[in-house]
Amino acid sequence: MITRGEVSGWGQVAGVVVSLLYVDSAGRRPLMVWGGAGCAAALLLMALANHLRSSAFILVAMCSFLFAFSASYGAPTPSASPVFCSPPFGLPLMCLLQEK
Repeated sequence: MITRGEVSGWGQVAGVVVSLLYVDSAGRRPLMVWGGAGCAAALLLMALANHLRSSAFILVAMCSFLFAFSASYGAPTPSASPVFCSPPFGLPLMCLLQEK
């Protein structure tokens, strides 16, 4: 029998896989914008599901949030996240900032 923890875990794994596949072709900024919009939509769905008292709908909304978050902002560790791998200001500016 599949538990809720397994379902949410697979949603998170799927999000990380999507992030790894599309971070190079789509870019970091669009991935984060769409991930943020997906997180917001999933939270709205979760609020609606809570209002309707539907546990299955809450589970779907929760998995949707985990997928969107994992595909954009989240990863097992922030340094391993493919979205945050390269410095946002470019390497020369980062080197200047680290020297001080």
